[in-house]
Amino acid sequence: MTYRMKRWLSRYLPAEVTGTLTALLCAWGALLVTGSSAAGAVGGTWGENLAYYGTMLARELGARTIRAFPVVARDLVVEFGPATALDSLLVRPALLYYGLLWAPNPSLGILGGKLIADLSFYAPVIVSYELQRACKSRAREQLSK
Repeated sequence: MTYRMKRWLSRYLPAEVTGTLTALLCAWGALLVTGSSAAGAVGGTWGENLAYYGTMLARELGARTIRAFPVVARDLVVEFGPATALDSLLVRPALLYYGLLWAPNPSLGILGGKLIADLSFYAPVIVSYELQRACKSRAREQLSK
């Protein structure tokens, strides 16, 4: 495993774990209350988003002070913004919905849809993260000269 892959896992895995558990809970809750796969897909998507971004925000602020909130928020928007817009409004709800329809078990459908959605989500997120790191590194180099 490369150094970058370890860095990505270290960065994203804690949020993935909380997001996945919350996606399952919220999707199941929506399914139980409404009986609707569409409601389950939306519940899973938004539950996962709240847990995932809440975890990312808490980790970033935990490493700094609350006064850094504007910078942390900006950095997270740069890193996740474009991917999240497409993922949350179209890709993830659609894949969770079809996963719920086609899988023999709702939990498998949610997990299957989520894993496929994660592939399309992380490609632009990792590119944004690496570009942001490179820009910050160049800026630090310029300041030290």
